[in-house]
Amino acid sequence: MDASRIVQPLTALLAAFALAFVILGSLTPFSVDISEIRRMGFSAIGHLGWPHSDLRDVVVNIGVYLPIGFALWILLAARCSRPTALSITILAGTMLSFTLETLQQFVATRYPSWIDVMVNATGTAAGATLAWIATLLFVGIASRRSIPMARFIPVKANANT
Repeated sequence: MDASRIVQPLTALLAAFALAFVILGSLTPFSVDISEIRRMGFSAIGHLGWPHSDLRDVVVNIGVYLPIGFALWILLAARCSRPTALSITILAGTMLSFTLETLQQFVATRYPSWIDVMVNATGTAAGATLAWIATLLFVGIASRRSIPMARFIPVKANANT
């Protein structure tokens, strides 16, 4: 059986679970004031602040976005170049974080923050970078053992990037 047939669905499942976890964790409890959203509209973006974040918050935010970056990079790297996959992954993670932080201002118990957007983008980038490194390591191990890597990971083993 071709291992990439297993890797792709498992990676997509990881991405879906990580995404659901981030969305639920960022917007709970669900006490959103719809009238406030209508009143503020796009001006809500200007209400993101710079509240203090401690080391625990930074580590948690990086850890939460890391699997999203890891899984999304693997899914994208099978379809485009590795640098392009990295760029798209970081952009997607940053946009997700920005969207959720903007929505948090309508949840009474949440405090939206630009710091969180930057830290979440860092977590996404770290996950994507780890995925890239992992695929390079697996390609190196497979080539030393003469194992065709295309069977195991969804990234071309002979890519120059």
